[in-house]
Amino acid sequence: MQSQLLKENIQMRGTKTILAVGLLTVVVGLTSAASAQGVKFVGVGSSAMYTGSGVGVFNTVCSQRVGSDCRHYTIGGKNAANNQNFAQAVDSRNVSIPVEGGNLWVVWDNNTSPISIWAYLTVDSIVGNRCFFASPRCTLQLDSGVLTTAGQNRIASSLMFNEQTNLNQADEASLPSAVLSAVQTSFTAGLTDIRPEDAKFETNRILAAYNATNLNGLGYGVASANCPAATSLIGCQIKGTWGGAATPIQFNIAGKDPFTHTDR
Repeated sequence: MQSQLLKENIQMRGTKTILAVGLLTVVVGLTSAASAQGVKFVGVGSSAMYTGSGVGVFNTVCSQRVGSDCRHYTIGGKNAANNQNFAQAVDSRNVSIPVEGGNLWVVWDNNTSPISIWAYLTVDSIVGNRCFFASPRCTLQLDSGVLTTAGQNRIASSLMFNEQTNLNQADEASLPSAVLSAVQTSFTAGLTDIRPEDAKFETNRILAAYNATNLNGLGYGVASANCPAATSLIGCQIKGTWGGAATPIQFNIAGKDPFTHTDR
């Protein structure tokens, strides 16, 4: 009983830590934007957070500041010229870990010489947790096609209201090179609609050997004729019924990283 309570206390502290980190990254980082320069926030995670976070950053955090020149840009999918993701998360812990493409929003102040930059990439909550807790963390990578490709208004322009111009504002015609160079960096926050320990539990369950009795293991981390390369760390790709796919990759929310064996 005592060990169970200790385990629950540790889990609760871990949950509070990531929630605090995520909130502080957004709130503290963004509220200091008026006096500091550069990238303020690069988030990764749940698609449920995509629109709300983008609208909040553009409308409130950026454009409410007097004298600001706020712009935004959204994009997703692949560049038809090279079939590469326009935006993706890269987990460098192992060369066999596949990239995770997603929808991106970027907000910046000052089109010529960006003073402050915020960005968010949607993947899913488990991938967002993994990218945040990985050691080293995943990085945001953009295809150079964003320099010549118009924004896709994946957040409706009717929601993006510039407080300085009192007008709704559509995506920019392209992403400036200065923003592209600055924003390709490690993620600073994971936005999730599930608890980190639940993301870890699901990853363990997916990768464990198949258990027909209680389904405590689903077998995606065990090599088979259909997926001979699967391992306990990098599983077989899971494909969605209505499209999309994800590869289960192991991570830890405390202690040493399972790939690099470095402390978190």
